[in-house]
Amino acid sequence: MEFSPKSFPGHAGVDRLKILVLSFLRLGDFFQQAHLLRAMTDDEIHVSGFDELAPAVPLFPEWRFHLYPRRQFHLQDQRRPWYRGAYLLEQLIESLDRESFHKIYNFTHTRFSARLMDCLRGGEKVGVQFAEGRAAGWTPALREFNDQWIETSFPRLSYIDFLAEALSLPSPPLVEARPLAGTPPQTGAQPHLQRPVWLQPLTSDDKKNWHLSSWRELCQRLDGLIVGAPAESDILRRHFPDCKIAALSLLEMKRQAEDCRLLISGDTSVLHFAVLFGIPTLGLFLGPANPRKTAPRQRGAHVLWPQAPCSPCFHSGTCHQARHHCAERLRADQVFSVAESIIHGKNPSPTKEFTLIRIEENHLHQIQTIETHVAGSVGGKAATGVPPPTLGGRHDHGDRSLSLASFEEARESL
Repeated sequence: MEFSPKSFPGHAGVDRLKILVLSFLRLGDFFQQAHLLRAMTDDEIHVSGFDELAPAVPLFPEWRFHLYPRRQFHLQDQRRPWYRGAYLLEQLIESLDRESFHKIYNFTHTRFSARLMDCLRGGEKVGVQFAEGRAAGWTPALREFNDQWIETSFPRLSYIDFLAEALSLPSPPLVEARPLAGTPPQTGAQPHLQRPVWLQPLTSDDKKNWHLSSWRELCQRLDGLIVGAPAESDILRRHFPDCKIAALSLLEMKRQAEDCRLLISGDTSVLHFAVLFGIPTLGLFLGPANPRKTAPRQRGAHVLWPQAPCSPCFHSGTCHQARHHCAERLRADQVFSVAESIIHGKNPSPTKEFTLIRIEENHLHQIQTIETHVAGSVGGKAATGVPPPTLGGRHDHGDRSLSLASFEEARESL
């Protein structure tokens, strides 16, 4: 579904709307939000966020980015000088005001972005915000989104579907992945005759990480290619001495996307990046990763969810268990078997050790849903007794979240 000027009351005479989106979260969050931005094909899109979105800038030349250094994000930290951050923030606000936006969306849902909405001049503002120092912008849909975001592991909608509903935007369709047809990787084959499986082993949260020894075994079984960011090259070479390694920027990954047969990754920014550019995906969701919230928004994508009684846990803090139970429930031979089935276009075989999920659309209900193909433990209940969850979702951000009470209490401090 595409936007047009007539979609916005009050802008009927404008040929092309100028829209600002506030996305002051992490890179992986932005890649999920990009599904909503891609629907705004008739409009001029600007994105403002922290400078960790810089790798996304060359990926989306059709959008303009206005970035703020996260290292200066300590305006309320009494241990650090505030004036540098305040000066840069003032410069950002002035530069955004000069753009004269028709509409400003807050995709972030934090106190910082809500206060920034109050400071910006422009047309219609949509989303959580302050208005002249008072909390504003709350709708029943936004309130439900806020409550579901933190309080439940089984939300009614995914992150993107919830965000779309809360901001009165159309829910974007699933992305079509490239066909998996082609010659499977074989040891000794010529590079131009094979399309390797990419393995992305590192995440920013230790609780999401599968054991590196398991990644090594999987790499050897698949004759795969270990991929990571250039800054990760040393650690990858140290832990994967017998595997082929490619340290690639996201732009290089985009250029080489046609060479990737299948990406196997945790719930990372690379996984959601791959979805956007048509790379077939298999997600390993451990720790706080929750496919009911952040499953890859790709038709035919698969997720392995080896749930432990304590999962999904929260992002903030370390694992409170003596052992990483969810990672131990997932063996390399099991992941290899699932990956082989996907590569050859077959349905993966069921197992009791984890929940296997294939992303599809439920056209009957006009919502995206997850089909659970493998029985197992889901939130302490048998999978057969659990209604199908909706696609995707939202990371739990702990104390960065907003409740209405904390929103009101934050007025003076901001």
